[in-house]
Amino acid sequence: MATISTLSSWSLAQTGIPVTLLIQDDQPGDTQKILKDRFGLDSIPGYQIRLFQRKKTLFGKNDAFYRYVNEVIAGELKLTRDLVIITRNTNLLPRLVPYALDRRITLLFETHGYHGTKTLPGLPPRPRGGVLSADSQYGMTERLFLNHFHGLICITSPQQALYQSDGYHLPSVVLPLGSPGVDGIVLQRPAERAYQQKRLVYAGRYTPHLSVSVLFEALSHVRDLGIRFTWLGLKPDDFPVVEKWVKTWHLEAVVDLKPWMSHADMRTYLMTEASVGLAAYSNTFRSAAVTSPSKVFDYFSCGLPVIAPDLPTLADVLESGVSGQLYTPDSVTSLESAIRTVFQSERDYERLRDGSLRSAGQYAWLARSQRLIDFARSVRTQKKQ
Repeated sequence: MATISTLSSWSLAQTGIPVTLLIQDDQPGDTQKILKDRFGLDSIPGYQIRLFQRKKTLFGKNDAFYRYVNEVIAGELKLTRDLVIITRNTNLLPRLVPYALDRRITLLFETHGYHGTKTLPGLPPRPRGGVLSADSQYGMTERLFLNHFHGLICITSPQQALYQSDGYHLPSVVLPLGSPGVDGIVLQRPAERAYQQKRLVYAGRYTPHLSVSVLFEALSHVRDLGIRFTWLGLKPDDFPVVEKWVKTWHLEAVVDLKPWMSHADMRTYLMTEASVGLAAYSNTFRSAAVTSPSKVFDYFSCGLPVIAPDLPTLADVLESGVSGQLYTPDSVTSLESAIRTVFQSERDYERLRDGSLRSAGQYAWLARSQRLIDFARSVRTQKKQ
């Protein structure tokens, strides 16, 4: 099940609003067990997950799911006079647009990318795909149907600016992805112990948007600090690539590489073993414009100061010197300096840890849910005028 969709919808239900999450997957499963085992969440009244097993038809592998979505909406409309539909799936736009004229329904699109052709001053160049690329097809679909929706949810401020510059005039709001609540385990571990563990952690798989060579070279320069580094969440094919960099800089004795694990297990590791969280993005269009760094919010909720590149998407949520340290993207010298700054003293580390925990509250999923509800109500009011 999708991590972001599950965490955000579960938090919405915590506000007391009935929420149904529709997901398709290749395999059926016990959603309540998955909710508990994978995410560490309990079932709550008013929240249900409907897991649809993917079925390939003559019209494609998603057609049956899209028809199922319409069936669920029809069923919900028999039970309520006020329905908010939120989708992140661009391919669902044309199938949901007919509901735009129904006064009972508010349609919101939550975008986690950008498929148009615009760019903004200060952003890296945007890669251009061909006419038949998925990006181009998504862009054409959004251009045809998105302005018929009632509201647009963006996850970064550059993303909102891109959509606005591209002629989308529907109401919009910026809602960065959220932070899980601060677990008691975090508060039970003294800052002194977390600092003394001196373990820097990156959580996530290997992607081309990471500045891996810069990361390992910087680590080779801070051996004198006695820091260990753990990479959590590698896929099987990722290991040979990352191991190559570890060997290049002779870091085998201080680097631990771990495979993908459930979100709940990842958080347990961060809360008990890590000292500092790392977001090692390179300065690409995706990283600078449309990536809301969910791992940073996990770090916050685990009481970890965060080291991250000074990109617009990260500077939006991380205040350097308060909840962590920003460094110049793709700079070995700057990353080394940031690591030394965070680990320079136990007193400074504790101050940054306190700032990280405050950020966890500011960006909590529950707080995001309330802002989303406020936006939906505002959009609904405008729609009925």
